[in-house]
Amino acid sequence: MSVVLREYLHGLGVEVELRAEDGFALESVVNPPPDPEHAVARVWVRIERARASVFIVDSDWQRIFIRHVPLESGFDEVAQEQLATIVHASVESLLAGGEIGVHRQRAAATLGIPLAREREPGPEPEAVATPPEEPAVFEEPTIAGAKHRPLGVDLAVGYGVTLWSMRLAPSSGPRLDARLRIRSPSRPKLDGLVGLRGSYATPLRASNEALEVRMQSVDARAAGGMWWAPRPRFAARMELDVGMTSNHAVSRAVGPDAVAARDDWHFLPASGVELGLAWRVAPSLWLGAAARVDGTWVGIRYRVSDTGDVLFAPWRVRPGVVLELRWSPLGTRRAEP
Repeated sequence: MSVVLREYLHGLGVEVELRAEDGFALESVVNPPPDPEHAVARVWVRIERARASVFIVDSDWQRIFIRHVPLESGFDEVAQEQLATIVHASVESLLAGGEIGVHRQRAAATLGIPLAREREPGPEPEAVATPPEEPAVFEEPTIAGAKHRPLGVDLAVGYGVTLWSMRLAPSSGPRLDARLRIRSPSRPKLDGLVGLRGSYATPLRASNEALEVRMQSVDARAAGGMWWAPRPRFAARMELDVGMTSNHAVSRAVGPDAVAARDDWHFLPASGVELGLAWRVAPSLWLGAAARVDGTWVGIRYRVSDTGDVLFAPWRVRPGVVLELRWSPLGTRRAEP
């Protein structure tokens, strides 16, 4: 259950603290401690023989959400996903400024628990794992607290393929992205991304009977965009980038009368747009694919110097695709026992 909860809450950009206990008294849900630590939400999950119960308390400890889930096939993956979905939706609502459940007084009446100010002085009640009529048999209850984390870091490694011209084979090469992820509590499914991107493209080769040109490129860009995660395991992104493309061209004469051009670097302003989809394969790891359109602001042509014939002219606007593995170490850590 802890793994599923971490996975679902990870997409909301909250820091999660999880711990398992032998049991908890329902009074600890209804009555806050004297000086509770700040949290977006506090979640208790109780696993019983025939059902699982989840109790969620808001930041001010004024409203409590209670939901019971029947365990028709035991505490299996389906039941865990149901509970995680309930917790995810409640925390998402709180991050967006909404309310959950009912007022603490009504929740206390429903559970048959007196509020702290109504209790007679006396010893604290002992914690019990479950009501006597329904002993717990599946696993220990889990307590979770969620805190909003506005910033995070994304690192991605990828491999891209780009078509420069119909006369040339596609070029390909690795790239590295580093992003600062900006999370808004009012829009928990939508994040901003800003950062840097670097890439390298393997050499392109073009030739005729007189000349051969070998060109490779290195890109350095600033990038920004949006990351939208409508589901905990699925996300879409759109990014724009702008920067410099550095093309290194090496010309070599292959005919007896050809005059080889000198080796040269061309530094061209460039920009691109990228649309991609990603699937979460682990709590902090995403596998993604994207379609990309890249372009330089000025065009270049490679000619044979003695005849003026155009050897090749790369497109100023070039389509491509990218596969990437993205690491987002954003929100989960296990509490100290």
